[in-house]
Amino acid sequence: LDCGRTRHCIATSYDSGFARHSPGYLTGYWTYMRAAERGIDVLNLGAGDGGEKSSMGAEPGGELIDYLFVRGAALAALLRPFWRARR
Repeated sequence: LDCGRTRHCIATSYDSGFARHSPGYLTGYWTYMRAAERGIDVLNLGAGDGGEKSSMGAEPGGELIDYLFVRGAALAALLRPFWRARR
C-alpha cells in the first residue's frame, strides 16, 4: 500500500518448504527496487524479523499495537479479559 512517499507492506507469509530457496529475499528485493523506482522514501515492512529485514538494512520502528473494536459495551466487557490475556 503506497501512501505518498511511504510503502506499507501489509502481509507476507512464510512456508518452511521454500525456506531453502529464500523467496523472502527475492520478493523483498523486488519490493525495494519497485519502491525506489516510484520515489518511495520509507518502507514499512511490519513487525518481526527472521534476519532478512535487518540484513537488508531495515531498522526497528515504532511498537506495534493491536486493537480490537467491538460493537456493544457488554460484548466488549465480556471479551476484554481474553484479549488482554493474549498480549
